[in-house]
Amino acid sequence: MLTTLLAGEQTDGVVLLSTIDGTAGVGKSTLAVHWAHRMRDRFPDGELYVNLRGFDPIAEPMTPDEALGFFLAALGVAPERIPPSDDARAAMFRSLVHNKRMLVLLDNARTVDQVRTLLPGTRTCLVLVTSRNRLDDLVVREGATPMTLVVLTEQESHELLAHYLGQDRLSAEPEAVAEIVAHCAGLPLALGIVAVRAAEFADFPLDELVEELRNERERLDALDTGGETGVRAVFSWSYRSLSGEAARIFRLMGLPTGPDIGVYALAALAHRTKRDLRRPLAELVRANLIEQPERGRYRFHDLLRSYAAECAATDESVDARQTAIRRLLDFYLRSSAAADQQTTARARHFTAVIPKSEVIGLDFDENEAAVAWWETERHNLRAAIKQAAALNLLEHSWQLPRTLMYLFHLRGYTNDWIETYDIGVDAAQRLGDESALAILLYELGIAYYDRKDFDAAARYAELSFPRFDAIGDRHGRAKALIALGHALIGTDQHTEAVQPLQRALEIVTRGERRLFAGTSARCAGAPLCQT
Repeated sequence: MLTTLLAGEQTDGVVLLSTIDGTAGVGKSTLAVHWAHRMRDRFPDGELYVNLRGFDPIAEPMTPDEALGFFLAALGVAPERIPPSDDARAAMFRSLVHNKRMLVLLDNARTVDQVRTLLPGTRTCLVLVTSRNRLDDLVVREGATPMTLVVLTEQESHELLAHYLGQDRLSAEPEAVAEIVAHCAGLPLALGIVAVRAAEFADFPLDELVEELRNERERLDALDTGGETGVRAVFSWSYRSLSGEAARIFRLMGLPTGPDIGVYALAALAHRTKRDLRRPLAELVRANLIEQPERGRYRFHDLLRSYAAECAATDESVDARQTAIRRLLDFYLRSSAAADQQTTARARHFTAVIPKSEVIGLDFDENEAAVAWWETERHNLRAAIKQAAALNLLEHSWQLPRTLMYLFHLRGYTNDWIETYDIGVDAAQRLGDESALAILLYELGIAYYDRKDFDAAARYAELSFPRFDAIGDRHGRAKALIALGHALIGTDQHTEAVQPLQRALEIVTRGERRLFAGTSARCAGAPLCQT
């Protein structure tokens, strides 16, 4: 059907958009990726792929803003040139792909709104969208061709098992095979997991696999309709077949809410060394319970993440789970603080005291390495901030966003800046930490200044005044006055800007110019950072 759709494009030049929907595990993504590889030569200008995480049971769905950022980066746009606003990003994306023959694969979409901004708007591109939901609005308004995948027939299920296990093994245990097919209800994901497990242990009787599936009958009820419960039942015997250490790593990996995890972060989470993790991680990769998209990084399929979290809730105590997450947050905070120290150093006039921990973070010798680590972990760090707030770890909730301020400012991640700083302000208020609150409000104003929301920038500068006064920080008050003056200038209130800037000058000229020494060289020309 997809190939026919593409062939039709050659005759009339109509914009092509196809939606592929179906139940979880039915093979939507596999089909789309497989077909895209086969058609690669038909799209000489390249392919773009993004997992929109629409049905991730823990991690948040990817926003169109994030997806556009990935696309623009893939198309060669330097990070500092990527616009901060959604509309500007969408316009730049459409301009870059105009009249190019490209395939755009939008995987795991949840809603039409998540997709519409990502459509190229050019007749020369083909867009494939996969989703568990029917995206009828794309059919009605955008002319998409809908395609619904159904489960395999009994014969097709046998053929899939034979592909993994060989016909001889299936013929030797026909009754067991028939029961496996019945329990899996034609769901390719469930059949594939059963087959891979059986193939890995060639001497493992299929009757024993059937017994494990049969014992999970209550959780397999939904398998008759292709639901997630049956997949969970199949995961259960795969999980129980792991070594003790691999099983522990698997369930602990279900605790973080970020999209993936690096090996050093995982070592902190599990309280193991990097070397200790080699064997259990290799075991999990072989068992297809985790993926290794690149060296040193690991991630789950959506359903496996959910199952791992359930295993953690069942097999780890509340204290063990909280302690593991605290170790991970300690690692992220220490590593991000080290990156902040490397990149900003003397430009900071306020440095927080990091909570004590036995966890050791990463060190950075060069700015490029620090920024590269931030970029790699940005979405995990954002998720960690939200998780810290949910667990009432207030010091982490405000300190971690603050360590990221330089990255947010440098790369123009204004939305992340505001979102995480709002969490930080709430945490500082709950702690009653006036120093933290003063600096967070001041720097939140800079974020709004970058967004050109000068009224909000002025408001936050004014909110920081009484806090800087309360802690006796004249330097901070001077910086807030400068921020207020620039915000007023941004709204063309030049006369009103004179007073706060004169007051700031009075503070600076009282022999306290050292506050600003070395700052301008580190602030990439930002007016709020210069004096």
